Amino acid sequence: MKRFISLILALLLAAFTLVSCADKPDGTDDVTTTADAAAASSDTPESEAVTNGLPPELSYKGETIVFVSRDSDFVRDEVSVEENDGDIIHAAIAKRNADMEERFGIIIKNEKLTGDNYVVTNAVKKALNTNLHTYDIVANSCYSTIMSTGDGILYNLEKLKYLDLTAPYWSQGFNDAASIGKGQYMCTGAASLALYRLMFVTFFNRDLLTTWGEKSLFDVVNDGEWTLDYQIRLGKQYYSDNDGSSSVTKGDTVGMISSTLSYIDPYWSSCKNPILTKTDDNWYDYSIDVDRLSTTLRKVTELFYDANSYIVTSGSDSERLNEIGQMFAGGTAATATLRLCASETEYLRDMKDKYGVIPCPKLDKDQDDYYTFLHDQFTAFGICRPVDEERAEMLGAVLEYMAWSSYINVVPVYYNVALKSKYMQDSASWEMLDKIYSGIYIDAGVLYTKVLSSVHQLPRKIVTDQVDTTASRFKQMKAPVEASLKRLQESIRALQEAGS
Repeated sequence: MKRFISLILALLLAAFTLVSCADKPDGTDDVTTTADAAAASSDTPESEAVTNGLPPELSYKGETIVFVSRDSDFVRDEVSVEENDGDIIHAAIAKRNADMEERFGIIIKNEKLTGDNYVVTNAVKKALNTNLHTYDIVANSCYSTIMSTGDGILYNLEKLKYLDLTAPYWSQGFNDAASIGKGQYMCTGAASLALYRLMFVTFFNRDLLTTWGEKSLFDVVNDGEWTLDYQIRLGKQYYSDNDGSSSVTKGDTVGMISSTLSYIDPYWSSCKNPILTKTDDNWYDYSIDVDRLSTTLRKVTELFYDANSYIVTSGSDSERLNEIGQMFAGGTAATATLRLCASETEYLRDMKDKYGVIPCPKLDKDQDDYYTFLHDQFTAFGICRPVDEERAEMLGAVLEYMAWSSYINVVPVYYNVALKSKYMQDSASWEMLDKIYSGIYIDAGVLYTKVLSSVHQLPRKIVTDQVDTTASRFKQMKAPVEASLKRLQESIRALQEAGS
């Protein structure tokens, strides 16, 4: 199994797809110790074969490397942890950082900022505007930082001789999406646990579906039949108005629990709808397929509002996640749309019914495969400007070692121990997770959405308005999005022509 997991990890990070509670065995419990984690994540033959290309003599004794990152749920422990508190993931991260400091003779500091989605980016911008090298490496939600690439806040990573972005511990799908012209300004991969935590997936209640006499959704997925129409049918066929209110309420038995806003975004990927595609010279074209997107949104609207689904319509992002998770754990919903990090919450850990995790549904049976949407808060890394070439090379080496060490020491603990052994409940779910991971679909239109008139958010209003205005709305959006894309690419082209 460990050999298989190691191979899957390599496939996950080296080849992200780009179209742009079973009963526990007797004598076991939920406690996983740090020693258990070390044993479970020890190097396999495959991981031993993955090395970094950094020269052994490379050393930067006495240097302090300053990261700037978010103090937010599900990401605050990615770069650093305060103390070894016994948590197996925290122990792995502490080990990685200690190894980094010993390897280079450096000191790692991480300034965690609290605030809105742009607090980290604004701090980096302020440092650039005052010509102060306050921070070395930014670790932040990709969309809120990469949008400012044209402002010159980030160093061109393709210039760095010690940063090998082709290595398996970097996401090749992200590289394909984020590289632009002759440069790339952010990277992500094994150093970001948010790549795993922030995938949108479908949780399903195995006991409830068995009671209904339905085929396991694991089998439905493997047979290529998990589509929007299939999920719609479940809600229409099995809805029960348990409280007699004549409307869908929390006490009812429903086919799906979900929410509005970002919970509508996954259908960009799961139904294979591109926003931007690449030209031959590595720039972007605006490439919406309006007919396919219109079909997608009509079916999503039916699923949300004509299939007896319970839709959470208020609250913060974390409040929505908690409400959906708590309701699903109550055992009255066949499915729920959530990010994978929900499996780490008390609601899912304590759920009495058996549950499984599968991809979000395809548009139809003719679609070639299942694709996974990453919430746009996933973490990417960049080198902050202003910075001279010598220091930039040092920071590239630090990032390279951080990603490699995470691949060896952190990801196996999260994936193989914390996620698969502690939070997930059976081997069938584990195998399905591998399918979900290998189907991650990264679109540059989501990465740069905030400088493209927030184009990827438009389906949110189309679905909640319950009127198919896809053609007219995207027709209106075409000119401003293309104009914004032109400005973005011209600003980045100017930076590259100036040597940045």
